[in-house]
Formats: sequence, C-alpha cells, structure tokens
Amino acid sequence: MIDQYNPESMAEWEASFPDHAAARDAAIRWARVVLSTDFIVLDTETTGLDHDDEAVSIGIVARDGRVLLNTLLCHEKPCGQCALAVHGIDWEMTRGAPRIAEIYETLVDLLGGAPVIGYNAGFDYRIIQQTLDRYGLYSIHWSYSSDVMQKFAEFYGEWNDYHQSYTWKKLTFAASFLGLSVAGAHGVVADALMTLRVVEAMTRAQLRGEGDG
Repeated sequence: MIDQYNPESMAEWEASFPDHAAARDAAIRWARVVLSTDFIVLDTETTGLDHDDEAVSIGIVARDGRVLLNTLLCHEKPCGQCALAVHGIDWEMTRGAPRIAEIYETLVDLLGGAPVIGYNAGFDYRIIQQTLDRYGLYSIHWSYSSDVMQKFAEFYGEWNDYHQSYTWKKLTFAASFLGLSVAGAHGVVADALMTLRVVEAMTRAQLRGEGDG
C-alpha cells in the first residue's frame, strides 16, 4: 500500500496493476473537467444507513469554498450507536435545530442550481430524499456527478477481484493520501471542504506522459 501520494511511489504502485494507469488518467481528467465548471459540494450526517434513516446535519459549500449551508436538523428517529460513534451528534444537540421543512426552500434553491458533487453523492441523495419523504415534503431532484469516492478509488487503484472494481476508500484516507488535512472530519462542512480539496488535488496529478519532454 502507498501511504501518501508522490509520483515515484505511484509509478511503483501502477506497475503492480497494469490496467490501472488508464483508470487513473480518466479519474484525473474527470477531476479537471469538474473543477472547470461551477458546482456545489454536499455532505450529510445521518441517523444511520438504512432506508428509514434521516439526516441529522447538512452542509453545502460552493466551488470557491464558501459555506452556503451548515445546519443540524431536528429529527424523529434516534441515531444508531454506529452513527453516533462516527459523528457524535446526540439527540439533545438537535432539539433546538430547524426541521427540514424549515430549510426546504433553501435546499430547493441550492440543490436546484449548480450541479452537486459529494464524496458519497448517491448516498447523500438518497438520505435527503427519504428525509423529505418522512416529513411529507416533495422530493428535490438534482443533478450530481459521479461520487468522488468512486473516482478516487480509480485514482488510487486498489483492485478487488471479487467485486471486479476498485476498492472504495474513506474520505479521510483519500485526504491523507493526497497530503491534505483531515481536521474536523465527520463535520458536514469540514467533509464537504475536504471533498473539494480531494478533487483539487487530483487535478494536480500528472497524466501519463504529461510533462515529458
């Protein structure tokens, strides 16, 4: 395994996975295309991972890192122990927070504008939709790019023979590997900003043959 990105160790890693170079190049190109456009970054913390769980906090940051939304959410379903161990948002912390209905119009405005990215964007999309459904609110449909987690997996290149795909890595792993700070991990704004920095760092990696001369 490689603990931190640098061109020499990456070349050694690629030598063990001959097909990885093309996937890594594609991930770098994806990051460069994304970074050339306008977008927002979304992150949620939740009561759990199931299909009856809901969001307990939502963070959204702009392409330039400005915080557009950072809020806890008053919720009905208690957080599971596994979720609490990750984010530490207990029941009492959210009692004075707004319910999702109170920020619904803000979410519509933000999510209906620029495309959305996230480290695990598909999961965040599902959590938002099922939270809205729990409280009888209309779904908000927005366009989101591929999960950054998937693209980082292709960039990093740990192949899983059983699943026939690259192994997904946690956001903190991706950030550490790319030499980024993981301060504040599992806070929604900190994670959204970390996701943005991961994409930025991927754009700075060189494609095969780039810089040769």
